Amino acid sequence: MSEPKSNVELKTGPPTEIVGKDLHPQAAELAEKFTLEYGTALLLQAKLLAHRRRDDMVLRSHVEDAAQALWLERRQKRWQIWVAVLGGVLFGTGTRGFMTELQGSRTPLVLGVYVALTIVGLLMVMSFQK
Repeated sequence: MSEPKSNVELKTGPPTEIVGKDLHPQAAELAEKFTLEYGTALLLQAKLLAHRRRDDMVLRSHVEDAAQALWLERRQKRWQIWVAVLGGVLFGTGTRGFMTELQGSRTPLVLGVYVALTIVGLLMVMSFQK
């Protein structure tokens, strides 16, 4: 008797090739390090949530909420960095323009704009400092 033929064909191509790629030992070590760091942070956050909610054990909902909290924290840090960079640009532009305007025509309106830029930039940079 012949073996039954399957209608399912194994596809080869880019997805299979991508999964089959070997990792350099240093890349594998770094990936393992990042995985352990994220896993540790995730479990710690989940345990903190369980403790705060006075639960006896860490539940699936705690892990899901912890993953969401870590994602939001990372996103917020990225936002803070952009605000600080923009604040630095405004501060630098305002300061430079103010100094240039003082040496030149000294138009009160333009001086006011540069002072405002400097203050807004300084507040943006200082608002996220801990």
